[in-house]
Amino acid sequence: MKFCQCLAAALCAALLFTACSAPGNTPVAVSDPVSTAASTSADPVDQAIQALNYTYFDVTDEMTQGEYHDPLFTYAPPSDGHPDSQALVNQAAAIFEQACGENFSDQEFILYYYSSPFSYDQQTVAHIQTTLPSTRLLEDEQIPKERYENKKPEALYKQHARNMTIVSLDLDVEQGSVLHFGGAFSFDALDKLPENYDELRKALWPDQISSFCEAANLGTPASVKFSNDQASSVWVTLENGDICRFSLSLAGIVGFDNLTRAGGDEAVQSALDKDAGR
Repeated sequence: MKFCQCLAAALCAALLFTACSAPGNTPVAVSDPVSTAASTSADPVDQAIQALNYTYFDVTDEMTQGEYHDPLFTYAPPSDGHPDSQALVNQAAAIFEQACGENFSDQEFILYYYSSPFSYDQQTVAHIQTTLPSTRLLEDEQIPKERYENKKPEALYKQHARNMTIVSLDLDVEQGSVLHFGGAFSFDALDKLPENYDELRKALWPDQISSFCEAANLGTPASVKFSNDQASSVWVTLENGDICRFSLSLAGIVGFDNLTRAGGDEAVQSALDKDAGR
């Protein structure tokens, strides 16, 4: 999505326009010793979801007013009931930690709900984003005010204006599976690829893909197909038949898209043509 591309403590004052968390809660990022002690799962994603509530700001209402607004999109939670936003944010944080290899417990997350007649079967999707913890942030006084003042949602504009690395994903609200992921790593420079690049990617990427699929509730890949010997794309068919494309570098996962859910056969073919240079 075009708008899919942590905040300092001072941001809280700028975000009084919106609910900061699920009704009745305040933004927190503290360990829950009861949940931690009760957890018997060895899965780090499950443990992270159970043990920590990550701070987040819901800007769904602001999306209908600001420059990010697209009239072809509907910004609202599902009509049949509000999902557990905190659980979705916790899940996103655990996936970010797995994919990026960093601790996101001190980050603040931005959340909004949207649906589109052109993607994901018009289903309501949760978009969640935050910043990479290792990114060097600009302080409030260093950010040119014209980058965010009088723009809505201010939280989104201010986050991008800090010149930081954004990581984001779109989650299936009903199933909790990842539909889109925008990672923190850059593509490998084609003029600086090692001679054994093809060997390296085939040794590294399948394990990274499998780990991501597990963390993202996508199941075990049914098939993994590499593009040509210098391509960053890997095509994955999930157990349910969905066709997905991973973009990777030697550093890690750059991006992920469930193309079947995004636009069916047309989206899959369009991506295949792009990979083939057509």
